[in-house]
Amino acid sequence: PQFAWTKLLSSAMRGARSGETMRIKRPARCLLVVLAALRSFPCSAFVAKSLAPRPAPARAKRFGPLRSAEADLTPEELESLNPKRPKIQWYPGHIAKAERQLAEYMKCVDIVIEVRDARIPFSTTHPMVSTWIGSKPHIVVFNRKDCAPAVAVTHWRKHFVDLAKQSESEGSPGKPIFAFNAKAQEGVHEIKKACLQLGAHVNEKREKKGLLPRAIRIAVIGFPNVGKSALINRLLGRKMARSADTPGVTRQLTWIRLGKGRDGADIELLDSPGIIPAKQVDQRAAEALAMCNDIGVASYESEHVASALIERIVDVAKASDGTYVDVEQVVRRCDGFDPFLFVEEGGTAEEYLHKLADRRHRGDLYGAANRLMNDFRKGMFGPATLEVPPWMREQKQEQQAREEAVDTVQLKSSRRSGKADSLDLKTFGVGNFEGW
Repeated sequence: PQFAWTKLLSSAMRGARSGETMRIKRPARCLLVVLAALRSFPCSAFVAKSLAPRPAPARAKRFGPLRSAEADLTPEELESLNPKRPKIQWYPGHIAKAERQLAEYMKCVDIVIEVRDARIPFSTTHPMVSTWIGSKPHIVVFNRKDCAPAVAVTHWRKHFVDLAKQSESEGSPGKPIFAFNAKAQEGVHEIKKACLQLGAHVNEKREKKGLLPRAIRIAVIGFPNVGKSALINRLLGRKMARSADTPGVTRQLTWIRLGKGRDGADIELLDSPGIIPAKQVDQRAAEALAMCNDIGVASYESEHVASALIERIVDVAKASDGTYVDVEQVVRRCDGFDPFLFVEEGGTAEEYLHKLADRRHRGDLYGAANRLMNDFRKGMFGPATLEVPPWMREQKQEQQAREEAVDTVQLKSSRRSGKADSLDLKTFGVGNFEGW
């Protein structure tokens, strides 16, 4: 074939030099010669590689092959089901630009409203806010309070109020904290009243200087998709700022004038894009942002975040004694497949997600992960908060330590008196042996 290919090519070149049109007497035979020659051509390796069956996607490699719910997993397989999750990083260009501009806008702002997500109030706290604000009045708003248990909102407000009092004693100004529900417009009047009270000093100073009063300038800042634009629309009483349940909708800083209301005061609101740290150092906080859809979808994989969500729900339910998470509603939404019992018995979150995919989605891991996260985001699990104040964990650890100490003392005293058989075995977590 190589000889035939060379002969055909040389005859074509001779025809091109002489200006004559090459006529092929047997086109079918020549086509077969060309195809046979291509097999020995260097590009044949590339063609073969492109036609070869593609390997499994990277997601399947990280999580391992899909397994049925009844399969017995070896220790090696269980270890492969709990891989090290990739880091979540998201810092688009419009956020970097807005962060640079925000430092300049802060110079002409009178009050700052920081909006946080009531489901993850700690993870939606930007570490640079105190640096940007300085000594300006600072208001904190917990949005989506309808998506979080009332007891959790109360506990987190107490935590941040205590921190504000501590900073106030050290010379930093305190900050009022409000809970807000954009859907039912709960807390709008209180927030507006606080803004007018904190901004009254602006025109008082201007009046002393003989200047005319001006509008109170308020900047609304926070992480992406925490409800900044929704709060502005509620304060205005009409839809002026573009709002959607997706991070990255607001892409530039915009001034919106509220105008004179019944109180005769003017307010100008600065709507800003969601601003997050340039580098997500705390990956637990980054995972929490992904669970609540407060970060770009391109920065994470649904399977990893869904597994982290299962771990977080189980951990928070233990730490809060079930007050921060509706355990029964979660089990009911998972078709009776209890994640709390599954993890208690030694299973991993990744293994649970695989089995859930086999039960409900015919092994579709991506579909199972997306449905699990959408159920949480839409409130199908009931009100839930994914973070516990530090003081609550400390109290829980102290309580466990006291219970263990009491159990130890009872065990020692029973051994000394020789009455160990009469002890209630439930004290040691053994269970009820009635009827054995």
